[in-house]
Amino acid sequence: MKRAWLWAGIILSIFIVIAGCTAAPGTYMTKSDLKSYRDAQGRLLKTKVITIDPTLPKAELSMPATYPISPFDVLNIIVWDHPELAAPAALSTASVSTNAATNIDQSSIVGEAINPNQMGGFVVNQQGEIDFPYAGTVRMSGYTPAQAQNLLEARLSKYIRRPQVTIQVNYLSKQIHVLGEVLKPGKIVLTAKPISFMEALDMAGGLNGQTADTTQVYLVRGDLQNFKVYVLDGKNPMSLIAAEHFYVMPNDILYAAPSGATTWNKVLGQIWPTIQAVWFAKSILDY
Repeated sequence: MKRAWLWAGIILSIFIVIAGCTAAPGTYMTKSDLKSYRDAQGRLLKTKVITIDPTLPKAELSMPATYPISPFDVLNIIVWDHPELAAPAALSTASVSTNAATNIDQSSIVGEAINPNQMGGFVVNQQGEIDFPYAGTVRMSGYTPAQAQNLLEARLSKYIRRPQVTIQVNYLSKQIHVLGEVLKPGKIVLTAKPISFMEALDMAGGLNGQTADTTQVYLVRGDLQNFKVYVLDGKNPMSLIAAEHFYVMPNDILYAAPSGATTWNKVLGQIWPTIQAVWFAKSILDY
């Protein structure tokens, strides 16, 4: 488990550095250019362009369902009236709690990997399981926090009378990346509270008023072979209202374009190493 997490972090860090070196100032994507792109191997990457505005389907503007637990997430588990069953706090718990309150992963802004074993709580292993006192090995991956609570209560009921369990999840497996002309580019760790497009930009410090083109803010979603590109015009009041109800999803990549003019193919070529790294790292963790 540690090895997979380490390799994913190393690969992601390398690609983020490469992407930062290749990004050029004064470029942005134009909606008319958002068609397709061929990667270094000549494969055609399909894109679907969607404008963020009130005409989006209702499903696109709805709050997402609760995220299921995944490998490498950290579970803070409380069995009420049984404090002896709590996981020992790690040295870095205080700093992690501060970051969790704002969702921003400060340690990863320069591309550093998070070590979940440095956090207080129970780390879900690569097989999606945890070892919990009395309950033994329990599969958590794929369950929502509420489902996991019920499962753990059922296991503990053999040893504890009417156990009451509360589970809070640090979704380290679920992150988004904010790139381009924002004040604090980096990763944002998702929590149980859904984050809207606008909230994600705020957490990244907002757009750089000196260099960002507010009419060209993008969100890339999908996988390496078939992805969608959402476009926000920050000068359109109706689009801004819609963006408040458009929620980010795990592995989304937000890109705030700089002022200037270029083609979509050129800009995608500049940020493509980071897109590849994010989605490739996810494939390693899901393996």
